Amino acid sequence: MTSITFVDAWRKDDPKLEADALAFWKRENAMPDESDATERVKQLAILAYEGDELVAITTIHVRPFERLRQKFAFLRGMVAKAHRQQLLAISMGKPVYDLIEAHALTHPEENIAGLAAVVSSPLLGVRPNPYPNGAGLVLIGYTPHGEQVRVSWFKHFQVPANFSETLEQAKIRIQN
Repeated sequence: MTSITFVDAWRKDDPKLEADALAFWKRENAMPDESDATERVKQLAILAYEGDELVAITTIHVRPFERLRQKFAFLRGMVAKAHRQQLLAISMGKPVYDLIEAHALTHPEENIAGLAAVVSSPLLGVRPNPYPNGAGLVLIGYTPHGEQVRVSWFKHFQVPANFSETLEQAKIRIQN
C-alpha cells in the first residue's frame, strides 16, 4: 500500500484539487445534488491522497455556534469506503486543527474560537475525552438525532468576559 499524503486545500481555489473533490464525491455517491458539491468544494481543508487517488476529504464551514456563543470552524470529513477501517478520519484531525488555528491567528478579524464537529460515524465517537490525534475534540453534547457534538477551543482564543451579554446580543456579535 502506498503511503497517505495530506494536502492543504484551505482557501486555495485550486482547480485540480476542486475537480478531484468533485470526482471523489461523485464516485462515493456522497453529493447527489451538484449545487451542494459546487458550494462545498469552496470549503475544502485537508485532502488525503494515496498516490494520485483522493481517498479522504475534510471541509470547513466557519459559522456561529449559538450554543457556545462564538464562531467556530465546523469540520466535516469523508473517507472512501475502501479506506474506512484505517482510522484515516481521526489522523486528519490534527492537521485540520493546526491549519485552521494558524488561519485564525493570521486573520483575527474572523474571530474563530475553535474547531467543532458533529460525529456521525460510530467508529469515531467511542470516547467522550479528546481524540488521541491532537485535535482535542471533546464531547459537549448531542444533536437531536443522537450524533455527538465535539469542540476544541483554539489555544489563543479568549472568550469575551461580558457576563451580562444576552443570547440575542451574542448572536449579533458572532454574526459579524
